[in-house]
Amino acid sequence: MWSVQFLTDRQTDRQTDRQTDRQTDRQTDSKTFYWMRTFALIAVVMAHANYLQTDSQFLNRLIASFSDCGVAVFFFASGAYWRWRPHAMILKHIAKLLPPWIILGSLVYSVSVAQDGFSLTCWLFWLVGKNTYLWYLTIYIIVQIMFSTLRIECKGSIIICIFITVSSRILTACFGISGYQAFLNPLNWIGFFAAGILFRQNTNAQRKQPKHSHTVYPIVLIAVIIVCVFLDTLTPEMRLDYWAYFDCFTQFAWIGILFCISRTLVRIHGYEIGKASLPIYLLHIPVIGFMTSHMITGVLLTMLMSIVVICVLYCCLLAAKKIASMFNLEKLFATVIRF
Repeated sequence: MWSVQFLTDRQTDRQTDRQTDRQTDRQTDSKTFYWMRTFALIAVVMAHANYLQTDSQFLNRLIASFSDCGVAVFFFASGAYWRWRPHAMILKHIAKLLPPWIILGSLVYSVSVAQDGFSLTCWLFWLVGKNTYLWYLTIYIIVQIMFSTLRIECKGSIIICIFITVSSRILTACFGISGYQAFLNPLNWIGFFAAGILFRQNTNAQRKQPKHSHTVYPIVLIAVIIVCVFLDTLTPEMRLDYWAYFDCFTQFAWIGILFCISRTLVRIHGYEIGKASLPIYLLHIPVIGFMTSHMITGVLLTMLMSIVVICVLYCCLLAAKKIASMFNLEKLFATVIRF
């Protein structure tokens, strides 16, 4: 009897340990992807800043390749958490995005048109991302609906999506398509979302890997970026916003590098900013635009200013949340701001 009880206790302990390990792994994975979103915010804010370029074309392209990768990282991280759900659940998820999208997007719009006056048509175009930075949310919703409707889950379909994006990005550069006309093409983004799904299906973020992988993988990815950036310098006429021949490959490489870096930072605070990536993304434009339009700065100072802008916005959101809690409005604040 005692032996049976002992074995039962051992089995219970093992099950508890496994559950604890799984919970710890999930928390670590979440922090890893939140850190990736933090880096993505830095890249996006830098992309919307004005700064002095260096005398080196190669260095300028290298810097541009980092600032260009922000949205791709967001799609990758979103894909990593994607699961097929019924349409009702997808619509519920989309509905949660609408309050901060409309309210914070309208706030930024009111700042941008303070002198020109309000226009209903321009306001609606602003919110859906026509010639504005809010195009990301429109494409995000399209991608969510497309993957759920077509139920893109099998590895073959996911790889096809990645191939479509690579092909679309190269064709975009070949035909000289740039700006929002290129941004609003979902085919230019579905591959990054699909890559996140494929990654999560086949790789646990904390899977134990050979020690050399922590150095070999980043070195290979850095080499890919250097080679692709150098090749882009050979075709300077093709640099159109994101759309050079090899930008797609550098963005995939940056995703890998930022994952490797984020995986080492899970014990350090900073991932909390990634949790608030949506409201910070919605609010950053007028702040970084004002700061960099009134002073001429180099690349390093601009990156530092981008980090400062993100931290200031995060602190403002914390203060607003504290004020909301004083009036018992925490739930309303969380619904409206998604913070």
